[in-house]
Amino acid sequence: MIESLKTGIQEILSHKLQSFLTMLGVIFGVAAVISMVSIGEGAQREALEQLRRLGTNTIIAKRVEPEPSMILKELQKSPYGLNYEDMKSAEAIMPFLDGCSPIHESENTVRFNNKSAKAPVIGTNEQLPKITNLSLEGGRFITPMDIENSSMVCVLGSDVKRKLFAYEGAVGKDIMIGPFKFKCVGVLSSHKSSSLVAMTPQNDSVYIPITSAVQNFNISRMEENVYKMANLPTSRDDKRVISGLLKARYPLIHAPLSMIIFRTRSASDLEGAGIAIRNMLSRKHGGLKNFSVIIPTELLNQHQQTQRIFNVIMGAIAGISLLVGGIGIMNIMLASVTQRTREIGIRRCLGATRGNILSQFLTESLIITMTGGAFGVVLGALLAKAISLYAGWQTVIAVNAVLSAVGVSTFCGIIFGIYPAWKAAATDPIKALKYD
Repeated sequence: MIESLKTGIQEILSHKLQSFLTMLGVIFGVAAVISMVSIGEGAQREALEQLRRLGTNTIIAKRVEPEPSMILKELQKSPYGLNYEDMKSAEAIMPFLDGCSPIHESENTVRFNNKSAKAPVIGTNEQLPKITNLSLEGGRFITPMDIENSSMVCVLGSDVKRKLFAYEGAVGKDIMIGPFKFKCVGVLSSHKSSSLVAMTPQNDSVYIPITSAVQNFNISRMEENVYKMANLPTSRDDKRVISGLLKARYPLIHAPLSMIIFRTRSASDLEGAGIAIRNMLSRKHGGLKNFSVIIPTELLNQHQQTQRIFNVIMGAIAGISLLVGGIGIMNIMLASVTQRTREIGIRRCLGATRGNILSQFLTESLIITMTGGAFGVVLGALLAKAISLYAGWQTVIAVNAVLSAVGVSTFCGIIFGIYPAWKAAATDPIKALKYD
């Protein structure tokens, strides 16, 4: 076996270009397997991490923008989209809830001295860190007293803090949000945004008490959205009518929300809680479909099913690449058998058995495929890293993917190397000596 291995390596090194070209199919096939599985594994881990951060007992109700033609009808029939009263009603009648956080989102310019940044301004309550597992880098979060007093205080996301203050401390400093002055009382640690449920990106956001958000960033923003979505005329009388409807509909209890995040006492309550929240909101909104209820665990299951389909398709494509590479190996090995017919005859006359010849050619096939597999693993890892850097996707090179890819390439070497090796071993030594 050692002698066959040495001879095989010498033979491959004596035809470097031919051997490399033979390996290409295996290299690209293994690289495709590694990179595709890495993308799938990375997406899976990212989804699981997002779910872990949100918690397995979280439900999210989101506002759904109505058709432009339905906006005025909705304003006359019920409060527009989700509102603060929806959250308070759920808290009052649903004992399985462990907490609720309103999210009132608007975008504004945040300024400190001569530095400024555009940022989502999130009105919320003190329960948000517990519900979404946020942590603070410094200072404190919003308190019930801040909400009761409509305090002009804010908590900065890590990116906003860096843009405005760089490496200086932000806690205790006054900043401007639009035309209003707020005191920074805390800074959040950096958190990864949850694309799984399209959560607000915490790092780019500024958090203020829900009452301050409603009082300072409410009606004018809604008017702007109504005009934009409905393509309404903007005469003075029309504006007065729309503004009157909005102000009549939106005292504090009817303050519009982008979403409400509910947390149940346990994961076993999720299904029943989801149904109860949907029914309550549908009844309160007069049957209007101006909200959606999202359960992240359900989204995760859908995501995993889609990911499995993606992995199967990508695996099939990579498998085809390996099949083509295996056929190429067989073709080259058959050509090698023909070229070395005289050598085979001489070795047989010198005492080599059919088993020796079979072992020799099968060893060469295995060396080619295993070397190609090793290069493919390296190329696949580099491709996964390049995809991660270029597209911003998380990729994870799993050990089982590497072992599977190398195992499949080795299997290809055996399968596609058997016939050429058998043909070489079956060569008649007398005819082989006469072969020219």
